[in-house]
Amino acid sequence: MSITNVALVGAGQMGANHARTISQSENFRLSYIVDADVSRAKALTQQYGGIAVASIDDTANIKAAVVATSTNSHFEVVERLLDARISVLCEKPLTPTLEMTRKLLSISIKNSTPIQCGFVERFNPAFLTAKKIIDEPVIHAQSVRHSPPALRIASGVAEDLLIHDLDLALSLTSSSVENVAGSIYKSEITGEDEITDCTITMDNGSIFSLSASRLSQRKIREWRICTQRSLFEIDLLRQTVTIYENINQEVGTGGGASYRARTTVDYPFIQRSGEPLAMQLEHFAKLISGEVDQDSERSSILASHILLSDLLSVSGRR
Repeated sequence: MSITNVALVGAGQMGANHARTISQSENFRLSYIVDADVSRAKALTQQYGGIAVASIDDTANIKAAVVATSTNSHFEVVERLLDARISVLCEKPLTPTLEMTRKLLSISIKNSTPIQCGFVERFNPAFLTAKKIIDEPVIHAQSVRHSPPALRIASGVAEDLLIHDLDLALSLTSSSVENVAGSIYKSEITGEDEITDCTITMDNGSIFSLSASRLSQRKIREWRICTQRSLFEIDLLRQTVTIYENINQEVGTGGGASYRARTTVDYPFIQRSGEPLAMQLEHFAKLISGEVDQDSERSSILASHILLSDLLSVSGRR
């Protein structure tokens, strides 16, 4: 695979993570770092290479871009890149609204230009391991994605955190969404939506219960996935999977109150192929080269954003 010249747009905290990952990639060359605050861009170029510029207009000969700017700027930035037929990996959510997201995907189709959304949890080794082991339909799943307050983020918790789990939920089932219900708590201090709980019912009757918060006292990234036979507990932070299977339950008959449930516990080996952010970038390289289907990628982006829009609508935020 040839090396692709890439521009990183956005030199904030997430941009710094992307700069490090791009600089270590065998598939990409970090040619430019773009930020309106050129001093921030220069600080990153000193660490990871590339040329610091203030605008996309100041770049040349790039074939791909990683967009890590604020959510409200995504549409304008990505639209310009796609119009120039530059492949895009954009942080989630792709845009603030479903209408904008649909428009960008349409431009991507019209120009035959790859687009990918930054659903980095898709590449979490623990989640990937569990998905490979699950061999029967999911009937119930719960996720908890809680974080301490993050005042720097100027978007709602659903767009910032929950969208990851909306995306993962859809990857666990082939059924269609039948109903979405949810509630959102808006903080008087931050002025943003900081807590949301969401329940998704699929047309096969399975239930997904997802919780996200930016007002927690500790960071939690956990999933519990139930099938008819097994319970999978996934810790996305520690990258561990525990599998439980109940063997039997016994009630004593000797007159005393007794009860015993026997359950097997398994800890599968987690194959760690690399850092999730680096694996996401590798996926982007395959998308550009044609090893990953562009239409399938677009469909997965749209499905997650439709679910996000439905949640915001039923919660009175749209």
